[in-house]
Amino acid sequence: MVSTVSDLLDEKDVLPTTLASYRALLRPVAHLCLEERESIDAFLRSRSNVNTRRATAIALRAIGYNCKIPRGIPRRYDLPDEDTLRIVLSYSKYEVQYLTMMYAGLRIGEAAYANKTQLLPGGQFMVDMQVAEYHDGSGYHHEVRHPKGSAAAIDFPPWLAQLLPDEYAGHVPYRLRASLYYTSKRQLGRSINAHSLRHWYATTMIDRGIPLPIVQRQMRHSDIATTLRTYAQFEKTRMSLFDQEK
Repeated sequence: MVSTVSDLLDEKDVLPTTLASYRALLRPVAHLCLEERESIDAFLRSRSNVNTRRATAIALRAIGYNCKIPRGIPRRYDLPDEDTLRIVLSYSKYEVQYLTMMYAGLRIGEAAYANKTQLLPGGQFMVDMQVAEYHDGSGYHHEVRHPKGSAAAIDFPPWLAQLLPDEYAGHVPYRLRASLYYTSKRQLGRSINAHSLRHWYATTMIDRGIPLPIVQRQMRHSDIATTLRTYAQFEKTRMSLFDQEK
C-alpha cells in the first residue's frame, strides 16, 4: 500500500504543535503520495507568499519529500512609537504580558506564562516555560512546556518584575493575540500584531547602541544573523529599557 502525505504525517514523532502546523500546511495535498511530484510541485509553486512556501517546503521535507527550501523574507512591522504603544496596551487586561514582550523580548507563549516564580536574584528572569498552542481543526489546544532551545536567564526591568502575577495565571497566546488585535483596532484604527512587540524590543535595543551579542543573548537567538535579519528594522524609537519608573 502506498503511503499518502497524511499517512506519513501520522508516523511523525514530533510535538503536537509542530504536527498541527504541518497538517494545516499540507492539507490540500494530504491525499497524494510523494511520487506524485508534478502535483505536489505545482501545489508548492502555488503558495504565493514566500514565507508560506518556505514553511510548506519544510513540512514536505520533514516527511521525506525532496524539495528546495526557499529563503524567507523577514517580516516588517509598522511599529507605533513607544508612547502610542503604551497607551494602546493599557486598554487590555493583558497589559503586563505585552510589556514583558516589549521590554524583555519574551515570545508570546513565554509572556502568557510569565510570573514571579521565574525571577532570579540580581534582576534576572529565567525563561524556562511557555504556553504552547496549536490548532488541530477542532479548535485551539494549549500545553505548558519548555520553550524553544534550553532555558536561559535574561535581564529584566525591575519595575516590570513587580507587576508580574505571583504564579502562572492561565493565560493563553490566542487570547493575548486577539485582545491586542481588537484593542488596537479600536484605539488606533488599525491592528497590531502581538509578535511585533518582540520586534520592537530588538529594534529599539539595536537603535540605542546595545552591543549585538547582548541583544542576541536577550532574544535567545542561536545565530546572531537572525537577530539582525529578522528583528532589526533600525527605526528611530525612544525607550529607556531599564528605567525604574514607567
